[in-house]
Amino acid sequence: MSIPVIALGIWRFNVTTDFLSNSIDTTATVIELIEKISSEGSSTYSPRIEFIDVNGTKQTVTSSSSSYPPAYSVGEVTEIKFKKDNPVDFRFNNIFDLWFGVILSSIIALSQIIVGLIFWFLGPVIVGSITKGVKDA
Repeated sequence: MSIPVIALGIWRFNVTTDFLSNSIDTTATVIELIEKISSEGSSTYSPRIEFIDVNGTKQTVTSSSSSYPPAYSVGEVTEIKFKKDNPVDFRFNNIFDLWFGVILSSIIALSQIIVGLIFWFLGPVIVGSITKGVKDA
């Protein structure tokens, strides 16, 4: 089970490093919070930001991620990274937005490996004591 998770982590790492090597740092201003209402009726908020790209064009984009409470407030200036060839492909310049997929898959894979190693080494001991207990009965 951990092999697919490790593969996912490697893929996410490659996607993130490719993004970082082809992105430009800039500042953006949050101009609006877009409310998203779930089927259960709860609300989350996605920041809509404005920034100037490498060609001097003002870009207005909305984040694909949302949160409650809102992670940003209207008027807030924040650091972002955007792709040189596709300015609407952006990420906020923080560990969560850049590395969450890699960190999560690494934690899951590591926990699966640890559990597997525990069973690998302790499994025979446990099975042996159970088998011995059955023979003694």
